[in-house]
Amino acid sequence: MEKTKNIIGVILLGLVILTFIIGGYFLMQYYTTDHNTPKDQPEEEITDLREDKTKDYVYYENGKDILEEEEIHQDEARFNFKDLAETNALLKAETDALYNDIKYIKDMELPTEDENGNPITYKENSAGIYSVKYRNYEDNKYGNYVSLLIKDYEYDIKTEPQPIKTKSLVVDLKTGTLITEEELFTRFSTNMDAAKAKIKESLQNTQILLGEEVTLNIDDTLAGIDENHAIWINKNGKLTITFIVKSSENNYNDDIEIN
Repeated sequence: MEKTKNIIGVILLGLVILTFIIGGYFLMQYYTTDHNTPKDQPEEEITDLREDKTKDYVYYENGKDILEEEEIHQDEARFNFKDLAETNALLKAETDALYNDIKYIKDMELPTEDENGNPITYKENSAGIYSVKYRNYEDNKYGNYVSLLIKDYEYDIKTEPQPIKTKSLVVDLKTGTLITEEELFTRFSTNMDAAKAKIKESLQNTQILLGEEVTLNIDDTLAGIDENHAIWINKNGKLTITFIVKSSENNYNDDIEIN
């Protein structure tokens, strides 16, 4: 009988200890949990301000091939907002000016030898184009923003295509109006100095990887950013800067996430 009582006592003591352990665990979880954390909120509804509901926020018209083998095309980019009619007119004027400056081989006098007497080999194309400036577009939507990234290039039959200009236009979908670069920096709590610092670090790391094969002109690249760059928001919601990298070989466009 006494032995049975002892066994029951041990069991009860074990249950009490187990209760304290479990209770203490949940009590600790309660006090270490932030009870002020808000629950997930539904996405903010945005009034659809598109002028034509059958088309996207940015759409393209009057597309045509200029130089098919080089994938050079002409498109007219348009923002689908009533308040951006002047912006659309400016984009069209810029595009027309670029593609109206096409030069043809038949109108050029091409030397057959360089200054050292070596024969010059020119690239051939079916359109008979000697040189053309052209434009590529990329549009990205994230949250309340839609960005249009614009890159201008120059092609000729002597060299590889070269970037000559880049810019961007960012629209606030709540208002259907453009956001200035200064306002974008403010909204993302950063500035151009921070962007340049990241660009410099990235180019220095790239130069290490390239070794002596190609020399990046970092100082010239940074000096050119003030006059020629694009600030936009990528598909991951990151504020991004696009710029032209100057190098000992072909210049090229590069993107860096700022924030």
